[in-house]
Amino acid sequence: MVERVSAFITIGGRLSPDHLPEFLDLIAQEDLSLEWDGEPFEISQLVAGKSLCLMNHEVALGQFSRLEDFCFARGLPFRRWCDGSRSWMPQRALFNGEGDISYIATDGADRVLLDRETMNSLGSFDGIVVWYDAADFVIPAFEIIELIGADKSIPGPERELPAMSVACCLVKVRASVADDALEIEDRSVPGLYAIALDQADIDRRADDDEPIIEAAKDIFHDCIAIGNLDDFEIDVEVVSCLASVPEGAQWLARDMSLMRGISQ
Repeated sequence: MVERVSAFITIGGRLSPDHLPEFLDLIAQEDLSLEWDGEPFEISQLVAGKSLCLMNHEVALGQFSRLEDFCFARGLPFRRWCDGSRSWMPQRALFNGEGDISYIATDGADRVLLDRETMNSLGSFDGIVVWYDAADFVIPAFEIIELIGADKSIPGPERELPAMSVACCLVKVRASVADDALEIEDRSVPGLYAIALDQADIDRRADDDEPIIEAAKDIFHDCIAIGNLDDFEIDVEVVSCLASVPEGAQWLARDMSLMRGISQ
């Protein structure tokens, strides 16, 4: 008989509406709820700005195998904890959205346990702190969002989506002098640029009157070297991340992981 134990999974990241029906079906197959012994989860229970934590007392082998595979294939960070049994100790499975899934021993309250062999391999107190920080990775909010640049002709796990974050700006750059008057290295600068910003970018300009605009300018100047700024007119406008960005715009971001799946 398959052993069953209590388990919960916390999911974050951005999911395309195209994949929502499959996601909800996998949740229903596991009979997951927002609380122990609660009612089956429904999409209306999703809380904006929060990660999604789901649980069940009777989980085969303590794993949500198909749901975890779904999240892994689409880069959705998750943390799954299961209680121990006669065959295994309590365990945390952690995926931060990149790389591989980590499996970490815990106690019955999902507190991380560090064994002597691992501690010795880390080599120093600082190494141990880094290990604990990684093990306690905070799952971000879960969002359902239509992502810019998604190629809907590509199915399933092969479909890479740009993980747009908080805001998007368009930067229009025009030369204010004749092309032959521009410095040679500046002649390729004019054009249209799309800037993806995350909250950290905006927070750096929190004291400005227009923090999103100023943050976009910072990213543009960090990414595009201009010899003589006086030769250009630069206009910046904030657009919805759900809006259609004109074809041919060059995407820029301080964190280029936001640009996954966009053709430059």
